[in-house]
Amino acid sequence: MKKSIFLALLLTLSLTACQKESNDTKEEINVGSEKVETVGLGDSCEEKKCGDGFECNEEKICVETVVVKDLFCPEMHDPVCGKKGNFKNGYLNECEATRHGAEVLYKGFCNKDETAKGNCEARITRIGYCDTLHTGVEFDGKNCVAKTVTACDAEIPFTTLRACEEKCEGFFK
Repeated sequence: MKKSIFLALLLTLSLTACQKESNDTKEEINVGSEKVETVGLGDSCEEKKCGDGFECNEEKICVETVVVKDLFCPEMHDPVCGKKGNFKNGYLNECEATRHGAEVLYKGFCNKDETAKGNCEARITRIGYCDTLHTGVEFDGKNCVAKTVTACDAEIPFTTLRACEEKCEGFFK
């Protein structure tokens, strides 16, 4: 009896192993990417996709992505400056900033933080939605890298690669 149980167990394990092997040999997936032309804040998204951080509303216009969809805010004018990632933008009030997933930095319109200049820990931060290109240099923890961002204004830690390298070489070592 022990021998037949052992043989049944061995047969079950063999079938499981064979079955597992056949499941692991799946068809390969070809991963790739393609460049897609996008539109920005206030642009029509009828024929083109909204860019990163925007969504297409019912009127087919790109608007800033709403993160907390079930939060309804009063139209009270009490402007705040909020930050999402490396982007600072003005919001109608604190509730609207929260609704869009922004951290409220301070009351009033967004201004440049002058302490970002020459700061090895500061990132290039976009301020407002505009079509102006701003190029600067930031330290990523290992190297000084040039970046170009689109915004109305930007906080730029360094204006040259050399200034960044002189200040930040060995900063995080």
